[in-house]
Amino acid sequence: MTARPVDNQRIQELYIQLNAIRKRIELLNLTAQDFSNDTDPDSLSAAYVDAVIVLFYRAIEEANELSYETKREYPNIPWDQIRGMRNAVAHAYFKLDLPTVWDTIEHDLSALREVCEQYAENHGLKLDPHAASSQLSLYDEVMGVEGTE
Repeated sequence: MTARPVDNQRIQELYIQLNAIRKRIELLNLTAQDFSNDTDPDSLSAAYVDAVIVLFYRAIEEANELSYETKREYPNIPWDQIRGMRNAVAHAYFKLDLPTVWDTIEHDLSALREVCEQYAENHGLKLDPHAASSQLSLYDEVMGVEGTE
């Protein structure tokens, strides 16, 4: 089964974002309590939470945008729930249930990481968790802009 060529870029981007989430949580020493008790929007911990949520959004956006063919290769992933979470983050950001987001990050993103690794193995893709984000070149490719790397 051949995935759309753009899926290779989406998988790489997803992998980058998943690694970045984990790294930020480590570097910032965020705990479930820190993440979930963000009551002062002017606090430093609120900025940390926002940073992690941006990475989380980027990850679930990439997962959501994978082709139907690629999603079909991994039926154990709850793709509809990912789409629902993506919509909640995008459209109801100020109403997010932070404990649910934290729980998703801590317990569910590892399955997406495994998908990235399995996809890479099945499709001859070399994943690099430290690669520069390809968001702009991916956008250009999807939109048909010429002259990008």
